[in-house]
Amino acid sequence: MEIIVTTHAIEQYQRRSFRDTTDNNAENLLLMIARRGKKQSRRPPYDEQIYKVSYQGHAIVAKYQDKQITVITYLGNKRYQHWYEKNEIRPRALAF
Repeated sequence: MEIIVTTHAIEQYQRRSFRDTTDNNAENLLLMIARRGKKQSRRPPYDEQIYKVSYQGHAIVAKYQDKQITVITYLGNKRYQHWYEKNEIRPRALAF
């Protein structure tokens, strides 16, 4: 199965991991998550096969097609995801 990593996913990994890493190292990690990770939940739009995929505490959003997986974005490690949920998502939800 062919796996494509978008430049957006690489940029998000570099931004959210707080590490000075090369594009090649970031792409290799994202490929490993796509290959070995488990599908956690569906993501919108729900008429397409888009899932949150997690592996060893890291998560991506990937689109599954016939013989191809496209890594759309990097969500961060568990710690970053928890921080983002607490400081960005919840306050916005409570504002409504």
